[in-house]
Amino acid sequence: MILDITAAISIALDEKFGCAVHTAAAEQGIEPPCFTITVVDAESDPLLNTRANRIYNFDVTYISKSGAYTEMYGIADKMFAALNTVTMPDGTRLQAYDMRYELVDGELHFFVKYQLTVTEHRDTEKIESYSLNDRIGGM
Repeated sequence: MILDITAAISIALDEKFGCAVHTAAAEQGIEPPCFTITVVDAESDPLLNTRANRIYNFDVTYISKSGAYTEMYGIADKMFAALNTVTMPDGTRLQAYDMRYELVDGELHFFVKYQLTVTEHRDTEKIESYSLNDRIGGM
């Protein structure tokens, strides 16, 4: 699921900004301007039966070529619109919430959360056969 959401974020960024998007931690040798997508954390709350409510928190970092804060403020404003709704590879659309950004050490860190309900597949034992004898009274 995380990989599908990461792919959806990557596609949305590519469509809006057209620069490189890296889905692993920033490595040496990457050429700015570019984005990196990192999963900060994930939560899972059980629901009825085998369903669960999952919340994924992402840090989308923009690395600027110029390092100009005015450029990063403009990128951040556009990221609100670009990441508000993303489409996963299977066509599922996710609505973002709790979006915010920070400028830290010359990089823009844009935080966004996506929530979805998943069904977990559990191996269960199935009854091979079942018989019921129902007798009323003394019959």
